[in-house]
Amino acid sequence: MVHFQQENLLLEIPYRNRRIGKFFKELKLAEGRGTGISKIYRKMKENGSPAPIFEFDELSRTYFKIVLFAHPQYIVIQALKKHQKY
Repeated sequence: MVHFQQENLLLEIPYRNRRIGKFFKELKLAEGRGTGISKIYRKMKENGSPAPIFEFDELSRTYFKIVLFAHPQYIVIQALKKHQKY
């Protein structure tokens, strides 16, 4: 497993299937400028949330996983709301 590092420059990689790539771009789930990873790091930092974890299978390229952690205060607020319901 490989983790993206915030400092590393990510190069734009052409879509393996252009139709799927275009479909994701129309849904605003992908973009072709290669700014997504740095944007995720920046927004998580601005929010005060822990850094995300990016994982993928480098050899076979069969999966890509991103773990986004909730802001610590959000976790506390949700726990308090849940406790108040009882």
